[in-house]
Amino acid sequence: MAANVGGVSCWSVVGPSCDELTQTAAMWSVPGVDGVGEQLLGRRATPMRVVARFLGTAAAAATWETNVRALIQTLISAEDDWGRTTTRLRVRGAAPMTLEARARPGTVYECVGTIVLDVARV
Repeated sequence: MAANVGGVSCWSVVGPSCDELTQTAAMWSVPGVDGVGEQLLGRRATPMRVVARFLGTAAAAATWETNVRALIQTLISAEDDWGRTTTRLRVRGAAPMTLEARARPGTVYECVGTIVLDVARV
């Protein structure tokens, strides 16, 4: 199984945690009235981070970064390194890509591109 984020193939995908949606509530009070009230706001998820990595040439990593950045403000599914798929993820933003140079004996120079995506389950 190949790791991917929103259909964009990756060398490695770590996260997201598969937290389910939990009920949230807000407490409120009115000046001059004893007691407090509570209002149920619905089910929400906490923001999570997905770390996506790409292994290849610098030119291919630049193209990969463009494809991953195109996922911002869309709903995606992510498949991690273990083959677990998490669906209904809204990509809220992405950190700048970091590149790490790697050289393998007898091959061309390669690099590892890493992007951290800020996602939330919807």
